[in-house]
Amino acid sequence: MKIRTGFVSNSSSSSFVVAIDHDPAATKVSVTTEIDLKDFASKIASNITELKEWFSYNYGYNPDDGVDDQYLKEEYDKCLDAINRGKTIIFGRFSDEDRSGVETMLCYEGLHGKVDEDKVEIIHSEGGY
Repeated sequence: MKIRTGFVSNSSSSSFVVAIDHDPAATKVSVTTEIDLKDFASKIASNITELKEWFSYNYGYNPDDGVDDQYLKEEYDKCLDAINRGKTIIFGRFSDEDRSGVETMLCYEGLHGKVDEDKVEIIHSEGGY
């Protein structure tokens, strides 16, 4: 029988060994990955009609009704401004149910950080749980 005595890795965990400076901040690292936001999209709105339909169906908000919900008005106005500047809005969500490490991290932490602001503008994102 063989017995493994080195570093062990399996599907539920992984090992690492690092050397750091004595500075406690040296333990922080930046992790960069690439995802396609379309893979997590619930709805893609490229015009005002689609935007109004999404807000009405999912949030019960229609800007033409005169309902004074400041939070939804601000979110809607940001989306409307982006569409008026030629952008497309992606409404999506991240889950921890699929066991994808990147998706699980985004589910807990939200979508934020450095993005190419000419191409991607984060209107809203928050972590959960």
